Amino acid sequence: MQGAPFRFENMWLKVPEFANKVKEWWTSYGGDIIRWNKEVFRRVEVKMRELMHELGELERREGARELDESEKARLVEVKREIVELAIAQKTSWRQKSRALWLKEGGSNTKFFHRVAVANRKRNFIKSLVVDDVRIEGEEEVKGVIVGFYENFYKEEVTWRPTLGG
Repeated sequence: MQGAPFRFENMWLKVPEFANKVKEWWTSYGGDIIRWNKEVFRRVEVKMRELMHELGELERREGARELDESEKARLVEVKREIVELAIAQKTSWRQKSRALWLKEGGSNTKFFHRVAVANRKRNFIKSLVVDDVRIEGEEEVKGVIVGFYENFYKEEVTWRPTLGG
């Protein structure tokens, strides 16, 4: 038989020793949580790199030949793991950014503007080197990037099967 669900009571905050009690409970139990976190989410960035490398290898093999059943199963599993890890990373970063946001300020502060400007600078591509030629200027860089992807996704079909023979 289950008891009532846990509910935090705001009145607890009025008791002077409550914060110390919580700290005591947390430190006495926290080791399990820390160990579990390391086992489940060990080095998230490293794990993601390893999975992306494995995905690349499997896709390269798939391009060269048909994968056997175990390779097909692993490909599906690697893709699933990447999605799960990406969701975990996104959740973690969202939590960290919200905590920082609450600590540093709201939407129309000097902090907000510094973050926005830093993001804009970090995401800006000032120049590219293509075939040993440096491309500079916003419009030129934009044109090279658009051209690359237009060419990359262009279908060059030399032969296509037809239904009639």
